[in-house]
Amino acid sequence: MSINTSKERFLGDRWFKQHCAPPGWDCHMRKNELSPYFAARGFKVPMTYDAFFSAYNGIESDRYLSPDLYFMYVVPALNRMEFRKAYSDKSFYPVLFPGIRQPEIVVICASGRYYDRLRAPVSKEYAVNLCLSEPGSLIVKPSIDTGEGVGVDLLDTGSAEGVNKVFSERECGAGFIVQRFFKQHTALNRINASSVNTMRLFTYRRQNGEIVNVWRQNFLRFGGTGAWKDNVSCDGGFCHVHEDGMLDGKVLTKAVVGAVPFGDRFPFKPFAIPSFDRAVDFVKELHSRLLYFDSIGWDIAIAEDGEPCLIEFNIDANLRSAQMIGGPMFGEYIDEVMDRIESVKRVHIGCDVNVFRHGYDRWTQTEGPEYDVL
Repeated sequence: MSINTSKERFLGDRWFKQHCAPPGWDCHMRKNELSPYFAARGFKVPMTYDAFFSAYNGIESDRYLSPDLYFMYVVPALNRMEFRKAYSDKSFYPVLFPGIRQPEIVVICASGRYYDRLRAPVSKEYAVNLCLSEPGSLIVKPSIDTGEGVGVDLLDTGSAEGVNKVFSERECGAGFIVQRFFKQHTALNRINASSVNTMRLFTYRRQNGEIVNVWRQNFLRFGGTGAWKDNVSCDGGFCHVHEDGMLDGKVLTKAVVGAVPFGDRFPFKPFAIPSFDRAVDFVKELHSRLLYFDSIGWDIAIAEDGEPCLIEFNIDANLRSAQMIGGPMFGEYIDEVMDRIESVKRVHIGCDVNVFRHGYDRWTQTEGPEYDVL
């Protein structure tokens, strides 16, 4: 018997095949060889993940987290997932983080009602006119769940009819926001000028309350030429950011298993991210305001004036890119993290749920209508 069930492992394997493994990758490689590290703690984790992630970064280890272990045990043990959607609502960011540099909001739509940037109620017609009066490009995105750029689009402000159509298509959902397009630092324009190139910085609150940057998982991602999203899927890539802010000499892309030399992608040498130290202090300070979440992935841009800017934060941050870029998730803190999930129990409350020290979490359920959430 193992703590993670066969059903959970199946869901984790499926997530890996759908979201990690490129076409043609042998997902059965080292499947029957279990990680000694996790086996000693009661979890079945095949060495498939070492075979895959080490192919990108050259770091061989038996400590790579599998998707089921990460999403169904680690994340809910560290973060209060019942608060996830409320806290991740981007229209709420100005309230959560007052005085913090963020992309400027033009319009908010929540529960079918419209508000201006100061959260004053306005008519839909007025909200449309606010967008039409903007001089630059605008971004429209769901207020909740925009991971991997899902639902994030440019808003064509060429006509009231076009803006009104976009609003009508989206207003029945959980809500959306319209933001001004962010102007980034000239150094990051060198990587790709058409996309806002963001850093993913990871912070972890330790048991003693100390908040640390898990620097091995830090990376910069960028879009392909002409793409305005910084997603790898848009012919983009990502690059490890070292502890001193220097970009690594290798770039990872979706098209190649492994890394390509930085010089093969760009006609200049790797450089240090402007204001990187300030960005690290910035996310630590932001994390200190979120008391219910101990593991957060932050998307941070650097503004024209060199100041860090919060784009969004993720309390179930993507496991794939983090381990591809820097080895096993949580680095030197993995022992401490695993100690925090060993007290898990499983109960049946209409569905199977895992129970942690702070209560049970339906987000990890493996039966019932919402089981497919991994």
